[in-house]
Amino acid sequence: MINDGNVNYSVYDEFNNLKALCQTVKKANWENRNITVALKFLNKFNIPDSDLREFIFKLKALRIIYFNQNINRFYGITKDSDGKYFSILEYANEGILRDYLKNKFNKLRTDDKVHMALDIARGLMCLHSKKIIHGDLNAHNILVHHGTLKVAGFGLFKQVESASASENLVYVEPHYLRDQTYKRDMKSDIYSLGILLWELSSGRPPFSNYVHGLAQLEIELLDGLREDQIENTPLGYVQLYQKCWQDDPNIRPTINNEVHKILSHLKSQINKNKIEHHMGLECKVMTAKIIAEIFGSSLSEQQLIRQFKLNHGLILTEDSIRPSKHAIISENDELKIDVYEGQPLVYTYINSEENNDKSLDICINFPIAEIIYNGNLLESFSKYTDIEDELHELCGHYLASKFLVGSQLFIKNFNLANSTQINVLKFYLFYVYNLTKYSTEIQIHNVFTLNLLPEIVTLDGEILGTHEEFVKWMNKLHQKKSLYLTSYDDLIPISRLKTSSIDEFEIFNEKLPGVANFKEKLSLEEWLGNAIHNNLMNWARDFQLFQGLKINNNYKIENSKKNTFNFIKIPEVSLVQHKYYLKIINPKTKLEEKLISSNIFSYKSTIPFSFIKSNGESCGKYNHILIKCEQYEILLNKDHIKPTKEFEQAVAKALCSIKPVKDLQDTFNEYGHLFPQRIVLGRSLKNIFSNNSLFNTFNDANGVNEIFESLNDLDISYFLTQKGKIIEQNNLFHWIQNTNNQLEIIELDNIIPLYKILEAGQRRQIDDILNYDFRVILTGITDLKDLNSNNVEHYKRIDLESSLGNEDYKVFGSIISKNNSKLDEFYVDFGLYDFNGFCAIIKKLEETSIDITKCNVFWMIIGNPLKLSVFSPYNRDVLVKCFKGSISLQPNQLNYHIKVPFPLLQNDTIFFNAPSKEFEHRTIKLINWTLDSIDIKFILSNNSSYDQPNIKDGSSSNNEIDLNICILSSYFENLNIDNRKEECSLNLIGVILAEDLFTQQKDESASFLITKESLNQLNKLSINDVVASKWIPYSQFADVKEIARGGYSIIHKATWPIKNETVILKRFVNSKDVSEYFINELKSTIHCFKYNKSRIIEIYGFTKDPVLEDYILVMKYASGGDLHKYMRRILQTLHGINKNRLFYGKFQKANFIHRDFHSGNIFFDLCSSKNYQWKIGDLGLSQPANSTLSNNEIYGVVPYIAPEIIKGYASSKESDVYSFGMIMWELTTGCKPFANVEHDTNLIYNIIDGSRPEITEDTPECYANLMKRCWDSDPQKRPSISDIRKTFGNWAFVTKNNEIFDQAEEKRMELIKSKKIGPKFTVKYHSKAIYISRPLSTLTSKFSNKKGYITKEYDFDMIDIDTKSLSSQNTSFNYISTELEFDIDTKRY
Repeated sequence: MINDGNVNYSVYDEFNNLKALCQTVKKANWENRNITVALKFLNKFNIPDSDLREFIFKLKALRIIYFNQNINRFYGITKDSDGKYFSILEYANEGILRDYLKNKFNKLRTDDKVHMALDIARGLMCLHSKKIIHGDLNAHNILVHHGTLKVAGFGLFKQVESASASENLVYVEPHYLRDQTYKRDMKSDIYSLGILLWELSSGRPPFSNYVHGLAQLEIELLDGLREDQIENTPLGYVQLYQKCWQDDPNIRPTINNEVHKILSHLKSQINKNKIEHHMGLECKVMTAKIIAEIFGSSLSEQQLIRQFKLNHGLILTEDSIRPSKHAIISENDELKIDVYEGQPLVYTYINSEENNDKSLDICINFPIAEIIYNGNLLESFSKYTDIEDELHELCGHYLASKFLVGSQLFIKNFNLANSTQINVLKFYLFYVYNLTKYSTEIQIHNVFTLNLLPEIVTLDGEILGTHEEFVKWMNKLHQKKSLYLTSYDDLIPISRLKTSSIDEFEIFNEKLPGVANFKEKLSLEEWLGNAIHNNLMNWARDFQLFQGLKINNNYKIENSKKNTFNFIKIPEVSLVQHKYYLKIINPKTKLEEKLISSNIFSYKSTIPFSFIKSNGESCGKYNHILIKCEQYEILLNKDHIKPTKEFEQAVAKALCSIKPVKDLQDTFNEYGHLFPQRIVLGRSLKNIFSNNSLFNTFNDANGVNEIFESLNDLDISYFLTQKGKIIEQNNLFHWIQNTNNQLEIIELDNIIPLYKILEAGQRRQIDDILNYDFRVILTGITDLKDLNSNNVEHYKRIDLESSLGNEDYKVFGSIISKNNSKLDEFYVDFGLYDFNGFCAIIKKLEETSIDITKCNVFWMIIGNPLKLSVFSPYNRDVLVKCFKGSISLQPNQLNYHIKVPFPLLQNDTIFFNAPSKEFEHRTIKLINWTLDSIDIKFILSNNSSYDQPNIKDGSSSNNEIDLNICILSSYFENLNIDNRKEECSLNLIGVILAEDLFTQQKDESASFLITKESLNQLNKLSINDVVASKWIPYSQFADVKEIARGGYSIIHKATWPIKNETVILKRFVNSKDVSEYFINELKSTIHCFKYNKSRIIEIYGFTKDPVLEDYILVMKYASGGDLHKYMRRILQTLHGINKNRLFYGKFQKANFIHRDFHSGNIFFDLCSSKNYQWKIGDLGLSQPANSTLSNNEIYGVVPYIAPEIIKGYASSKESDVYSFGMIMWELTTGCKPFANVEHDTNLIYNIIDGSRPEITEDTPECYANLMKRCWDSDPQKRPSISDIRKTFGNWAFVTKNNEIFDQAEEKRMELIKSKKIGPKFTVKYHSKAIYISRPLSTLTSKFSNKKGYITKEYDFDMIDIDTKSLSSQNTSFNYISTELEFDIDTKRY
């Protein structure tokens, strides 16, 4: 029963400072929640089957009544080391009611007793409202905590003693005493309540003076014996408890309509009588006591009246209220004050105009005290003017007689929040209110911050933006600090007081500060509704929804104990309305079977999860038949969360570890492996059957009717709930009908690895560690002082500080001197690998005087980090490639040619390791190299007795040997030495691929060819560029399909199975010999991406088609297409403000210019964060990879090219701004500029003469002005990038000019309806309107050579632009328009 989820189970070790309160109850500190609790021993913790249903029902109900202040909270169950069970209960600091009355009865007044009776009645009313019968109500089951009475017990964990043998039999329903089979009901609780009410009035246990024993007492009780009334008890109170303890249950009152109402009236009457009939000293003392209790000071009644100006009129101005200048009534009259005991009050839809729900607020009033003040009119009032305006200024509009004192909160734009935000906010308000008022510890997950919810503002305008600020404000409220008048009621118009007395007028409804009007007034409980139960925060607590999911060694899903992430946006919650379906799942692997058998997980993803040991063993023997009822769907998004700092720090620590794989494994074992982006709550049933042909032909059933039809065909007799309860088929309909069953997680879907929520840098580092590439595992320098210098061959054992955990690694190295110079006189090989080290075999190649004992061995371990337990953090950026080079040894041959399966670059470092016995006295020398091959020569040592390698007799296969060859990237000059914390040059350990050894080899079988010039171009890339963009074998791509063509490139879409990702392959046509333009785009994109990763299309690397031999860039796929296509799709629904947000933040300070900026080079990436979905691409100007065009060549898309570029000036930031102006126009229409004309010299003439696209009439003036500035013919008049960004930021977020944009939006919708713009407006595209980048020399040459025209030479390579941009150059443009070019002889300026 404990493990089935109905009872929360806590580990006994969580409790400390245990102290026995009695034989069965201990007081304890609950460390995890930082509260004091009571642990009650459950003697013989078992439940008869007959009571099981009621027991479960009560447990479920306890979850609903958890927050009621008059119910003693039940937290769950724990078990000590002896196997004893304890219930975890709220601790009551003043004990049970019986003891409380014994100790404090003499100090209790009548109103105190009635108040205590009300506490019990409220608790019982809460139980009965949820159909819960207490069944054991007595003075031992009523607890007192800080003066508040709380109902406890509930009959959940009854002890075995008989009711008839207990002193508590006097509280027991008489019908049950007569017949033990009588089923006690709510009327039985009312009987017990009647006895308790008498006990409160007397202060002693009922029948405590009875002397004849319990057996005789029981007989007389059944004959109608009851206690006598206590003197001076209010008659209404006596009549109430006498009616409660009537023998006939039908005569007893109900808790709601009679008991609670009568007690409330009695309390009100008593308070009223105290004021009305005891106006003497006693009343004054009581009032002074209440004032002191509320306001914390000894204010007199008159001081209180003056402080709040209770005798002044009220001046009302819209939603503000202020006191009048003059007093209206005396300050010496009747004042009634009491502590407010009701709930906070909620006023909905405040300050609305004619039911306009566009943006409406909520006001919550938190009263502390209520005041009634009725004074006599002052004589001076009659002398005031009868002129209404003057009278209102002096005396106000109304006079109030009822007031509430406390404070208010305003929830801004409440109706604009979605249902999930509203429910979270309601739960949060309820939580903080109870937390501060009742010192109640309610467990809450701080995954939602207040900035994700509607804004909460105090009466004086303070925004409560954090949890701490909200709690502080609520604490001040309950500590009676900063109190205001929050409600004025029983209002009388001042103007009518001039003619009649106060008592003769109709009174008006209440007024509140900050509230001009409201739609509805509700109690807090009414307003909350079910939000505190069916609520995301409630589910987060119950199901631990927002902690990582981890899979243990048995593939059982568990919640991590650590908080893994926080939300930056509230998840979406949808009500599914009881969607029923039946489906059959046939798991194919043991992993799938285990996951599905976990009951709360539906395994749909085929992506391998990192840090989870996969069990790929085939299965398929059993079918899982599931019946599900979906009720709520929670949709998460990894872009709407961020990892906690603790999680990020734990990952960072693991990444820096010498054993990162193990430490990352431990980290994710702690924080979780998986993150579900879809969670379904509801109810489910399942069964498991052996696979057969019937199940193989089964289709899923949707809806109740289809489910029952399918069950008849499948012949399934029963199902199991997640908690193991059997549901027979004949009870299935009842299970479906019973919608009160507790929610449970029935499906987790759209699963991603948890590490995907980490920031990109950490994800890359993890991916880098988890890939199967070879890496530099460890490096070291070991001295050789223990060797014998006389030996020709030496064996040196090298032990490692950290065990590698595997023998699958290779070691490369060399012998170096003490001053770190490489010694070619010695050859070193490595072998005898084990987990803890290896052996260096050192051979002397020639006679030398060098003392080997004064030398060191420089070694480097190469291996796969996933196979080895060690991976040093100091050389992880070093790019490593290894392969086995096969050689077929031939007689009388020392030179050999070896193909390399990847491209080589100049200054790469190459290492050889020849473990074969055939090479005991030889070393290997590099002769030359090409892009994809090396030539080597075996050098025999002087000590060798061989003239050539030993060739064995027999077939050639016997002479095949493998060389271990390792290559390190040319962009790393040094290696960090792990055991010395210093750096050493790579040339100490390997051979550098130098330029003088490079040979351009024309081999038709070669897959890749490259010239020396191209090689030098590739070598221009920086170290960071190479790390970010690496060579990717073309064979890794599948489903390559052409999707577009540019001027000099072809765009393909492809699948990259290794990464499980769709990518773009940008093929540079005829790029067999790579040119500066290919290098330019690669370098430009990488450089810009480094400065602004969120705004630039990412390049993953480059590859080469082995057939066509074209070079290809591998880029991120933007699934939303380019800007133009996007605008055509959604123009009708895109508001002008949102258009501004499309480009806010696109322009950064990377000091680059684009030179080919148009809507086809701006891409929409649906997979990116919502704030960073727009990406800029094609930074290499789309020139051909083998282009030999001069730097003066102009190319691009004519409508987007700035006039000065056509005239021969270099591209600049200002020319990019011109292009952006054209894009701005495109955003307003959804059409490309100049689409209806041929893109020829005539268009170019027109553009130079100032022709621009026609601005549509719906374009806001401010937007149009900026657009015209951007496309101004004079570059110096164009705005800077920073100005544009600032302007768009104001439009998008600061709401500047919002009214203008709203008006333009209305006009835009009219134009769309009339088909003048938008998707239904079809521009007739000219057949020669060309929107791909192309060379334009044939069109523009005549313009750049005009007389009087200044042509300047600029470098068109995509390099950093000098800070002196074109706008800062003192230049003018003297082009004469086509109409005037022959009329005037131009000058040069």
